[in-house]
Amino acid sequence: MFYERLDLPEARFRVMAWDDKLAHKYRWHRFDHHWDLLKAEKESQVEFLYSLDLFVYPLGHRFRESWGRSTVEAMLTGCIPLVPAGHNFENLLLHGKTGFICKDFLEYKEAARELCLEWPKRQSMARACREHAETKLCNKQEHLKLWLEALRIP
Repeated sequence: MFYERLDLPEARFRVMAWDDKLAHKYRWHRFDHHWDLLKAEKESQVEFLYSLDLFVYPLGHRFRESWGRSTVEAMLTGCIPLVPAGHNFENLLLHGKTGFICKDFLEYKEAARELCLEWPKRQSMARACREHAETKLCNKQEHLKLWLEALRIP
């Protein structure tokens, strides 16, 4: 499976809102002790995101991310996003500074391993993620300004 092939030492893979439907869909996969499959509402979203170092989000070819709320939420907790190219992510993060935009599996693997093995880089990038999300992506004044411009209200 994708996550195991990242080949990260001592990795834990956490999935939120695991249910019978997902268990059926992925019944072919053997989830071992590296996996935490959490039922819905087992943890709050914030608690869950604070437990992660990396937000590895390899969207399948059938899925289109329209905004990226989960990515911004992860950034607000200091969780570093590794996301696919496209899907508006280029407007949410700065590649190599507040996360990684990956074109293929090898780029996911390279970024994940680099962050896993280089604690100081992971720590500084986590701070940059949070700061970028707070000051740019979730800045109320900036959003009001953009809306007023879009609606042409002086």
